[in-house]
Amino acid sequence: MKKYILPAIATALFASAAGAASVNTVQGLVDAIASSYDGDYGCGDVINLAEGVYDVADVIEVNKKALRIVGAGKGRTILDGGYSADSDRTNGIFYVTKEGVVISGITFRNASRGAKDGGAIYINSNNYRFEVVDCVFSNCHAKAGGAIASTHFYNGHHAQDEGYFPPRGDMGVISGCDFINCEAHGIQAVHLGDNGGGAVLGGFWIENSTFDSCVAYGYASVVFTDQHMMVTNCTFSNCPNVTEHPKGGIYLNRSACELRILDCKFSGMTCSPLLARTSNRAFVDRCTFTNCAGETTDSVGGLVRLSGRGYFRNCLIQGNQNPFSLTYESFENCTIAGNVGGFCITAQNGGQISASFTNCVIASNSRWDCAGYTKGGPGICWSGADVEANVYAGMKVANCAFEGVANLSDVIGLDASGATDRISRQIDSQGPRFKDAASGDFSLKRSSPLCDAGVLCDWMTGACDLAGGRRVFRGGPDIGCYEFYAKPCFRISFR
Repeated sequence: MKKYILPAIATALFASAAGAASVNTVQGLVDAIASSYDGDYGCGDVINLAEGVYDVADVIEVNKKALRIVGAGKGRTILDGGYSADSDRTNGIFYVTKEGVVISGITFRNASRGAKDGGAIYINSNNYRFEVVDCVFSNCHAKAGGAIASTHFYNGHHAQDEGYFPPRGDMGVISGCDFINCEAHGIQAVHLGDNGGGAVLGGFWIENSTFDSCVAYGYASVVFTDQHMMVTNCTFSNCPNVTEHPKGGIYLNRSACELRILDCKFSGMTCSPLLARTSNRAFVDRCTFTNCAGETTDSVGGLVRLSGRGYFRNCLIQGNQNPFSLTYESFENCTIAGNVGGFCITAQNGGQISASFTNCVIASNSRWDCAGYTKGGPGICWSGADVEANVYAGMKVANCAFEGVANLSDVIGLDASGATDRISRQIDSQGPRFKDAASGDFSLKRSSPLCDAGVLCDWMTGACDLAGGRRVFRGGPDIGCYEFYAKPCFRISFR
């Protein structure tokens, strides 16, 4: 295994291409790549790129298998595409054509590929075992995938295999990265087609990363994919609504694929909807949605628009505007509080609604003011007159707790007296007794009527609540996204 160490440079940012002192240094990187050999996964050649600012005037092809390009760290090794100073600089930075490449410890900024995909990194090969780790992508632009784009399906796996979801090692991995002000501008002046992913385009396992102020003028302000997608331990903030083809912040567009979003935080997002997909399944577990908004207060759309089966578990949905648009989704052990409206139940293609709520607490939501959706109490609304009751016959609200609801029939919309699986409880007399809802703490006090009041479900074995504690701590699960835990104490006796 060879290692290359490139010298740092001390040139001014945005030096012109003609007189850039960085040309030789970048050429050294190109030469080092050319001198490398195809390696095995995890033990290919290593190029150490020293601290400094590198002006990249021409795209750098990475054409050796399992090659590792390692910078000195975020903000220390900087590859600058020069797009901010010169709008004609649309070459991108890395063009990856081999599998197993690892890129780490580098800041990519001011990169663009114009009418092509992948502003900073374009993977024109199988992204199997491709990794980008501890990198920053700032002000990166492309037609699709403002920062990173991959076009090929990983390792030949087929999503059509029932229940199959690829392990982490079989997907391209984005880990510990920050995406700031990245944009997918689509086709200029037209903005048509599957041109999206303000930050990322393609099927990746994304973990421990942040997305701030990303936007797309096509589909999905953050991530767009037609492959399996895993997003875990990530933070999303301040990503605005797209101007055309609004498909949300994260959008999966393949019926045979799954979308999994675990342990993520969404705040200040104005994508409409926030999450969307046309896949078989979407799993959203232990996530928080706070201060997000849909399009308008009377919009049929909302924060979530899913056309297949979606599962939300242990989620906190608090302080948002506009309802979710639901058809077949299930919500289990979620806390839905302080929202303007909450859920919009809409039938698609004339079908029957089968959305369900189990072990959820719906508290202090204000009524959604929309003439087309007149039924439902605070938190759950749906359209139409009484003659449409058969459409909602499959909707279930089971063992949920409501605050601020005069009659459960206002919430359920049908007479629930004879259907035990639709019976819910009200908590007006005591309130949910959150620890400090005004400050955003929706965990439970010891005296809360929600403690041990939930129905035990099969998925709870070995599962965690939103805080990462055991979902079932005592005799039964609690209602809502948090399980109550008494703090350990010590007794000291003196004689």
